[in-house]
This record gives sequence, C-alpha cells and structure tokens, in this order.
Amino acid sequence: MNKLLKTAAVLGVLVFVGQSCGSGTTSTTNTSNTNSYMSDTSATMMEYNLDEDAAAGDFVHKVSSVELLDEIPESYTTEDFAIIAEPLPADEGFQWVHIEGSVTNNSNTTESLTSLGVSVVDSADHEFSVSTDTTIYVEDGLSPVYIDIQPTQTKSWEGYFMVPKTAEGLKLKVNDLQLLPEAEAVIDLGL
Repeated sequence: MNKLLKTAAVLGVLVFVGQSCGSGTTSTTNTSNTNSYMSDTSATMMEYNLDEDAAAGDFVHKVSSVELLDEIPESYTTEDFAIIAEPLPADEGFQWVHIEGSVTNNSNTTESLTSLGVSVVDSADHEFSVSTDTTIYVEDGLSPVYIDIQPTQTKSWEGYFMVPKTAEGLKLKVNDLQLLPEAEAVIDLGL
C-alpha cells in the first residue's frame, strides 16, 4: 500500500511538472517598484501591523516582537547550547531581524510551519529566508523550519533573518502553509 501511495505521488508530480512545462508561459522580471512579492496568485494579499492577526487562508499569523541586531548576543544562546555560547555577527553589510510570532491553524488538518511559510521582504522586492545557522539561539521547537500545528492549535515561533543594512520597508510575508500557497499576507515590521 505504501509503495502504491509513493507511486501515485510521483506520477502526480510528473503530471504537474509536465503541464507546467507545456504551458507556454514565460517569466519576466519586474523592474518597477510595485512590490512584486504581491504576485498575481496573491492579488488579495492583505497588509497588517505588529500585534494584529494576519489571516492567510485558514491560518492566522501574528508578530509579537521584532528587533534589529548587528550581532546575536551570546546571552541569547539557549540553555541546551550554553557550553558553546558565543555571539553571532551578521555578515558584512547585513543585520539580523529577530522576530517572535505565532500561527494558529483554523483548518481541519494538521499542517506544518516551515521556512517556506515565512520570509522577510523589503521595498525593493528582495525576499529573505529564515536563517538555519541560528539554531543555538532558538529554543527547541520554536524555529519556523519545521513546526507541526494541529487543528485549532496556536504555536509560537522565533526566527532570525539576515537582511542588508540598507533594506527599507521590511515586512514579514506569511502564507497558508501549503506547498503552493493560495493565500498570503504581509505584516509591516515597522522597520
């Protein structure tokens, strides 16, 4: 039975890829400053502020705190990693955006918050992923790299994003936690 499910999944992906390749569509680069992170597939993307509930499909995201750091202080190291505690400077010309937030699952199925569910975007349409090099500074189970969320459950998360010091208009882009998101929202980080 397991083999049959795997085969069906592979065939589904192949059909999807085949349809995408034969669609005849082309990709263009947006050279205007019209916030292309609000793509055609998310034309109804809403913008929210800190501490507001940001709805994206069946999921509600919320940012409770945000801070800019030139380096993550040694004191931010979790107890599990205290023996190797050290500060982590951002790369030259960059800074850390440290975000604490939560997500509520209002769907009927268990879903997972992954690094594809949250990213930081700037006013120049650059998109920055959550860092996976900051494990020692995030409590176990809070990193948005992989968190299971049961129906009706709210889970907290914490992440670090490295962005250029010159970046302006920073926003957290969130989605409905699907492989191909159907709903997205942005939360203005006030930075």
